[in-house]
Amino acid sequence: MNPIIHRFKILDSLRGIAAILVFMYHMKGVTFLTNNKFINSSGIFVDLFFILSGFVIYHNYKKRIKTYTEAKTFFIKRFKRLYPLHFYTLVIIILIEFVKLITYNFLPYDKAPFYGNSISTIFTNLFLLNSTPLFQGFLWNGQSWSISAELFCYLLFIIVSIFFFKNRKNTLVTTLTIIILSYLFFFFKYDNFAIIRYYEYSFVRAFIGFFLGVGVYLLREKTQISPKENRFFLASLMELSLIVLIVYLTSLYSILRNHYYIYHLVFSIIILTFSYEKGMISYLFSKRVFQNLGLWSYSIYLNHMATILIFEMIYIKLLKLEGFVLILSELTSIIFTCIYSKYTYKYIEKRFYKKLNVTHK
Repeated sequence: MNPIIHRFKILDSLRGIAAILVFMYHMKGVTFLTNNKFINSSGIFVDLFFILSGFVIYHNYKKRIKTYTEAKTFFIKRFKRLYPLHFYTLVIIILIEFVKLITYNFLPYDKAPFYGNSISTIFTNLFLLNSTPLFQGFLWNGQSWSISAELFCYLLFIIVSIFFFKNRKNTLVTTLTIIILSYLFFFFKYDNFAIIRYYEYSFVRAFIGFFLGVGVYLLREKTQISPKENRFFLASLMELSLIVLIVYLTSLYSILRNHYYIYHLVFSIIILTFSYEKGMISYLFSKRVFQNLGLWSYSIYLNHMATILIFEMIYIKLLKLEGFVLILSELTSIIFTCIYSKYTYKYIEKRFYKKLNVTHK
């Protein structure tokens, strides 16, 4: 029987909030709600996912991948965790393209049905190769590039777990080496650190985030806070300051994009800080609504592109909504996606991994 592994509930909530921000980033930006400096740059929160993933995966599997059999079991579990919903959402996007084809003579779409989203471009999405040089653009369910990158992180994690993660020192050296080499890859290939521009090497971008998460976990192990210590005020101040800081820095992305390591650093500090669950914001994020967002975050992330397409078809093209009503329709779309994601989580995600003894993520 596997031991009970601590679940970082506040980090779950952070994942849910990040999923909503990425959702809003992908919307048309037709109102002030989705058209402002912060939301216009909120695509960077995908890197928060990668760091969270590295933190949580290492927490759960740091001593459990030492043999080929354990590695195979780990990868199968993670694949079953990710792929079924990816396949389902891709099918939904395909069906929407057929709806566009049927209604094309009645609704003035920005793009013709199957424009870009062609049969020849579906395979990199279907087989999750769209974080590699096979990347052909943000086609079909475009955000699945990060799922592809996540799987490559798992493969690298398996290799280093078996051959290099022998003790804490080796783990730290290996983790730092991967992060540094990944940064240097972008610098020598593109002469800058604007890693968010180059999606044909997104798996390398994911390596940075994932192993930063491992590094954050190693740091947390060395900076444990006693449960008896009451630092609510200081923790609250730190949490609030970090929230303000990341909102401010995200708004400055157009200026700081060539120095993307700044965002990696701040995201890492945020995850470290909130992993202690000590402050006022942590208390707020422990509430059921935020916990549910965390629970449904993967579904929200993969479902939201279909919602955006439907939003454009109905609210913008068909009904031609404007002003305050359009703001309400954006909010309605977000709420609908959350509710819809509750059910895709229950009937698709859980259906494939509920028996896998997964204790987190």
